[in-house]
Amino acid sequence: MGLSVTGDLSRAAELIGRWDYPAARTVLVEAVARAESIGRRDELDGLTARRMLAEVLRELGEIGPAHRLAVGVLRACRDRYGGRHPATVRALAVLAMVLHDRGELDRARRLYEQVIASAKDIDRPAARAVLLARANLALLMYAQGDGGTALHELTEAYALHRRAFGDADLETIRLAAELGRLHGALGDLANARRLLAIAHVGAQAELGEQHPLTAAVELALAEVEPPMPSSPADLADPADLADLADPADLAASEPGRHVQHFPSEPRGHVRHGAHRRLMIFLAAVLGVLLAIAVAAVALAHRPASTPPRAAQPPAFPVRPAASASPASAVAPPSAVAPAASDPARSAPTGVTLRDEGTSVTVTWSDPSGGTGGVVLSVARAGQPTGPVRTLPPGTHEQRITGLDPTADYCFVLAVVYAQDTVAPAAQVCTRRHAPASIAAD
Repeated sequence: MGLSVTGDLSRAAELIGRWDYPAARTVLVEAVARAESIGRRDELDGLTARRMLAEVLRELGEIGPAHRLAVGVLRACRDRYGGRHPATVRALAVLAMVLHDRGELDRARRLYEQVIASAKDIDRPAARAVLLARANLALLMYAQGDGGTALHELTEAYALHRRAFGDADLETIRLAAELGRLHGALGDLANARRLLAIAHVGAQAELGEQHPLTAAVELALAEVEPPMPSSPADLADPADLADLADPADLAASEPGRHVQHFPSEPRGHVRHGAHRRLMIFLAAVLGVLLAIAVAAVALAHRPASTPPRAAQPPAFPVRPAASASPASAVAPPSAVAPAASDPARSAPTGVTLRDEGTSVTVTWSDPSGGTGGVVLSVARAGQPTGPVRTLPPGTHEQRITGLDPTADYCFVLAVVYAQDTVAPAAQVCTRRHAPASIAAD
């Protein structure tokens, strides 16, 4: 009978992975009832079902029931397995997140610190819980006004998680987005764009364009993205873009850099149920916002007198720490450095527009030899950046339709060589008074 409960847990984990929390709740309620009926309420599978149910209730915004469950599970795990068992560490992490959502920041902080302190005592199964507790603690620090420490801690949590679980892991993608949002809130728009672009590429590849996380990253990109130039003449010669191989290099020249501390209310830690519903709504929004190639070009040519946009605090949910697979822990780095510039990883070349009024066909040569994905953005001159199209490796041409034949448009191309490596951008704009075929170089 215990195997039956375990099967329920596997089904619930799959539903949670798809963000189908109502269905996961149904499965877990049945699993908890089954465990109790066969006398396994406080066995490991029964405790896991109760803990996962607490996580799901929290995601759905049912904080009161989630708190009661989390308290009971932690007490039972401590009594049965002791304070160092991975099940206890996971239960502790869940209760910390619930307290965080309840606004009990001091208590949540103490529990996060206990989870992190257990890292040297626990075995591999709870490694993810420890890393996500560190990320959540960073967000709590941000909410309490300590932006500098929050940035350091979240940077290291992201680096550790990425090394332990890989670039394609959903939590790694989510932490990249959270870290990008934090950089933006602290005024570092270049690194915000870089990390949000990494998260966008990962979310789109792993989850698809319609997934709520992809939509949330798109919204965050909009918050840090300035509009395109008001006319093609405002754009620099594409040859000048060779200096933009690493968008992080732009940070030193960013005007008006400032630090925005968290308000007294914990805006940095969003109640996940409400945020989930918001992101489901956002998934219906048409279009995808600009990725890092466009960000680098637009920032490089923004007038020096333009102040940075008002920053918003991080708003990406960190996944429940307790329903994760095991992984080994690694020593933390001091920072996550941008990928080094590689001369071979250049911008697309030979970018040409075939202007047909209501449509434009963009053609280019791929410097990656078909190994890197292509990111294409189009924006009406002087307007906020428009849709991003993530094209498969080897693509050399794309037709964009539905354009205003009286307006000029700017197109930006970049090659994504890896999760953390985006080549310099190539740009070209229409000139409706010029010949129909326009080249970027």
